[in-house]
Amino acid sequence: MPLNTTKKLSSVGIIGLILGFLNVTARTPWAFLISHQNLNAMDDNVEYAVASATPAMRRWIGGRDAKMLFSQTISLKSEAFEATVVDFIKNWVYDKTGMLSSRLQNFVGRSITHWDKLSTEVLLLGESALTYDGSAYFSTHNTGQSGNITNLVTATEIPSLNVAVTTSVTTAEAADICFGLLAHFQTFRDDVGEPIHEDLMEMLVMVPAVHYKGFSQAVSAKIVTDGVGSRDNPLLNSDFKIRVVANVRLTTATQIYAFALNGDPALILQQQGEVMPSSKAEGSDFEHDTNQWEFGMKADRTVGLFCWQAAIKATLS
Repeated sequence: MPLNTTKKLSSVGIIGLILGFLNVTARTPWAFLISHQNLNAMDDNVEYAVASATPAMRRWIGGRDAKMLFSQTISLKSEAFEATVVDFIKNWVYDKTGMLSSRLQNFVGRSITHWDKLSTEVLLLGESALTYDGSAYFSTHNTGQSGNITNLVTATEIPSLNVAVTTSVTTAEAADICFGLLAHFQTFRDDVGEPIHEDLMEMLVMVPAVHYKGFSQAVSAKIVTDGVGSRDNPLLNSDFKIRVVANVRLTTATQIYAFALNGDPALILQQQGEVMPSSKAEGSDFEHDTNQWEFGMKADRTVGLFCWQAAIKATLS
């Protein structure tokens, strides 16, 4: 009686698995929620126009008062990134346990969550990286008729940021902080004095893992408890939707981020072309010399800071 054997895989089949996982992966980076994605850029250096203040309706007195649609630009240049795996031919050819498929799926998944890594890196530079108005992305910005607006806040601007223990925010404290962040966004005005976020209905709050419990419960628990006692969670009775994301790459427990999910995006994600798989396999000198196959992925991409009005960096105290 013949033995049952695992179907032999070729390098073409393995590349097919990689391409399949790239096309059907269920992972959605949080970076996609706060960004504009240009994932098929025609060039590695792209210029993006920044919208000027959108004119509000006014009483028609005299002629029309036309405003320029775009006033400034930023440029982003893609960089080359790669990821490569190598193993003996027998481990590629026969997936006896199903582990190869699982590992390849994780391999591809890293190319997706790479957007979160790049986004975190640029956000962490936000207090020094200059944006289109000449100020640091997270700083106090001069907005013309609206004066100074800050998206780098402490308890001075949002009193609820003053908590009992900065490394363990309670559910009640987190709920108050979320309301404080929403209220601060609604103070933002454009350069002619018009509110930017009067239609804000959704916000993303990004926290270090240590604070995920408090903030996730703050947007879902029916009852919150503080020093005064138990009360209905005010966030559940509001019209706002708040998403909470734990970013394990944030290592400072006292800093959290908030992003307005309306209007211009906080970041731009840029990629020139698609993620490209490649291999050194059948018939290659590498196979002959090492008895191994090698598979890799390459992507030309970058992330840039864009609209500071869509982001707040807050420090607990």
